[in-house]
Amino acid sequence: MPYDATVVQAMWAVDIPEVDIFDRSPEDMQFRQFRLDPQKLTGRKEVKHDS
Repeated sequence: MPYDATVVQAMWAVDIPEVDIFDRSPEDMQFRQFRLDPQKLTGRKEVKHDS
């Protein structure tokens, strides 16, 4: 299905503001990555239904 040209143009017109939360340039900052390894997960689970 081809995209509607007016929808595509509207998407290009969206203005997402940039927010700078640093006092310095990100290139001058040191970043570290962390990985969380949980012992247990709880929450909702997706169940597939046969239709």
